[in-house]
Amino acid sequence: MKEEAEERIAQLDEYSPIDYTEKLPFLQAVVLTSDAIILWAERHGDLAEELAKEENDPVRKAELLKIADTCRYVPKYPARTFYEAMQAQWFTQMFSRIEQKTGTIISNGRMDQYLYPFYQHDIEAGIITDEEVQELFECMWVSMAQFVDLYLSEAGGSFNEGYAHWEAVTIGGVTKKGYDAVNELTYILLKSKREFPLNYPDLAARIHTGSPKRYLYEVAETIKDGAGFPKLINDEEVVPLLLSKGASFEEAYDYSVSGCAECRMPNRDTYTSPNAYINFAAALEMVIYNGKMQKYGDEVIGLQTGKFEDFQSFDEVLEAYLKQQRYFIKHAFIQQHEIIRLRGEHFATPLGSALHKLCQETCTDLHQPKIEGGIDLGYFEFIGYATVVDSLAV
Repeated sequence: MKEEAEERIAQLDEYSPIDYTEKLPFLQAVVLTSDAIILWAERHGDLAEELAKEENDPVRKAELLKIADTCRYVPKYPARTFYEAMQAQWFTQMFSRIEQKTGTIISNGRMDQYLYPFYQHDIEAGIITDEEVQELFECMWVSMAQFVDLYLSEAGGSFNEGYAHWEAVTIGGVTKKGYDAVNELTYILLKSKREFPLNYPDLAARIHTGSPKRYLYEVAETIKDGAGFPKLINDEEVVPLLLSKGASFEEAYDYSVSGCAECRMPNRDTYTSPNAYINFAAALEMVIYNGKMQKYGDEVIGLQTGKFEDFQSFDEVLEAYLKQQRYFIKHAFIQQHEIIRLRGEHFATPLGSALHKLCQETCTDLHQPKIEGGIDLGYFEFIGYATVVDSLAV
């Protein structure tokens, strides 16, 4: 990535204002970020070597020296083994957390897919065993659990501090060509979820009509364990939806879960701004209290749609509620417009952009409002709608 960015910098037209003011800073950020991650990894390697010098246990000493060698090789260079691939993935994910605290959710993507070639090679070569693979995964789960969200804003802290950070891992589903994607790593990840008493990762199992019976059985057994994992994601619903939004079959087949149940396409999906939560039960409360809420006393924060006791029919109540609802939606869209505008102006994500195909091609930061060729899959959270229905029925 660093070399590609440097080659593109050398090819820029220094007399082009676009190249000089837009593309050059983007590419320089890719170089700086790459250097930072390499330096960060190598510092871990130096520490491991220092610890090895003081270690008397020969087994632990060898382990620390292996860690030192690995940290100096990945992610600076492409991984050669499953062990190195796991370390490269973890360094990259950990660094992404540093820049992603301006919002967005950590996703580990389809681990049983992109790690499978390394697993297959090492198993066939006798380099690693399934038990060692599972142990490496579980070392990563422990590291995930140690990570604590530190929010930038007071509101974010009060809302989310110490809360689960939704370290989504996606398994199963289909390959980019549409064939069943379940493999041996899929089953190891399910087994780990049953045996390892930790709420990380947030496992998501993709299901489709061609899913193997063994896979469905093991998914069911894992759910039966009672820890609440994995969540089930239906390919028969998700893939057509993504296709209808403009994705290719290859992109739609390769989606992964991020957060609760958001289905994202890593190299096509370009929407990163958090969306507003709209509390429609509060809109109904404002109907009852004529633009006020009990929590805020005499402060008028909604539309004044009239005294509730003066309404003569249900239709009048419903009309007043719909006015409040439209008022909420109007301001949610205004808020969202400002979030998207300000995010693009004030927050950059050089690593996220460097890893995104469309951002790479156009030298556009992932947080910018529009990225050429991107698909924006944003949504608003509706809160309290069942409460509204029940209350209107009453």
